[in-house]
Parts: sequence; structure tokens; C-alpha cells
Amino acid sequence: MLIACDGKDVAYYELHVDEAKGKLVECSYNNFSASMLPSELTDLIFKDKECEAARNARLAEKRIKLQQLQQRADGQSRSEYQTKKRQLLAMSYLAFVELESTCGWADVSPVCQAARDVQDDMLSKEVARLKQAYSGAALNQVKADACRGGATYVQALCNVAEIALGQQQTQRVSYYLTNQSAFKQEYNACRIELLANNAIHDDDAIAQYMSGDHQCALVAKAANLIGLHDFSQPL
Repeated sequence: MLIACDGKDVAYYELHVDEAKGKLVECSYNNFSASMLPSELTDLIFKDKECEAARNARLAEKRIKLQQLQQRADGQSRSEYQTKKRQLLAMSYLAFVELESTCGWADVSPVCQAARDVQDDMLSKEVARLKQAYSGAALNQVKADACRGGATYVQALCNVAEIALGQQQTQRVSYYLTNQSAFKQEYNACRIELLANNAIHDDDAIAQYMSGDHQCALVAKAANLIGLHDFSQPL
């Protein structure tokens, strides 16, 4: 499918559900503090066009799911649905993903309907758990392990690890940009490491060093954003 030059729209995200989920979680955490994050999609309003497109795609999907719920022919009671929902929310993310994978797209059983409805909540909860449990290189290793492939590869675990790492890195860069003293300290520490590795004036050597030092890579990204494109001079 061709994507317009000005970004991904609602139609794109309706066809790429996993990307819409990830984009919505990313936009939510980038635009709202944890204490102010709205609990309903209808309360999430974004200025960014791609964020809003992802939100509208998820709203459309939820409207379809609600229609399916309302039209269920089996007459399953709402109380059973709510019970299944609570049970799912208490699961680990891996257990939830494994159960959800057994649900076909036309399956309107209470457990599968509930699984579809708590997808976003489970994703957000797992992202928050990973960010709290791991940081920096540790979270990067979690992502590397989850995305390595092979017999034990689970795409959903790779996706959630990538989202958590991306959010954590973005938050760290933002921290450097708003905390000058911390940025200065980290910048000078990275510069000393580069000097010790004879990489201060060699772009290839710098790139190679940064690939193994994720903390300094984030410092370098923050430095680039304020117009510092190398570590030649201390701060």
C-alpha cells in the first residue's frame, strides 16, 4: 500500500492495527503525564496528524467491536463478559497474548470479545512494567532478546519491548534538554570515554563506540538537538 508523503492516515492505521496501537501509546505518553493520561480514547486529542489518525482508527475499531458486542446472538450476559475482562486484566502479558492468539477474527465468545477490548490496556500496562523494571542497556537487552527471532519469537513481545525502549529513550533525551547540569555532566563523561578510546575526532570510531554505549548515544542525540554535533570541546 502506498503511503502519502505527509504521513500515515486513518486508512493506513485501520489496516495496520498493531502500528496504530503502538503509535497511540507513544503519542499518549509523549503528550500526557502519567497522572493526567485520560482513560478514554475520546478524551485523547492530539495536534499531531499521525497521532490523531491512530486515535481515530482505534475509535473506529472500537465502534465495530461495540456493534459486535451489541449484536451477539448468543445472549451472553454482560456480567460474564465483565468477569472475563477482569480475569484477562490480571494475566501476564505473555499469557494474554497466547490466549488472544487463539481468537479468530469472527469469534464473538465472551473471552475473545473481552480480549479484544482490553488489548490497549494490556499493552499500556506492559509498556509501563518494562520501563519500571528495566532501564538503559538492560531494557535494550530485553528488546534485543524479544526481537531476536527463532522458535521462541513472539511478535507482540518484540513490539511491546520496542515501544517501551523508544519511550524511555525519548524521555531521557527530553530530560537532558530540560536539565542543563545533568546534561553537562553526562556530556563531559562521554567525552572523556571517547578520548580514552581515541575516538574523539573520528566519526566512524565515535559511531562504533556509541553503538555499544546507549547512554552516550542518547547524550549525543540531545547534543545534536541543541547544535552540538561532536564532542571536540568540553562543556
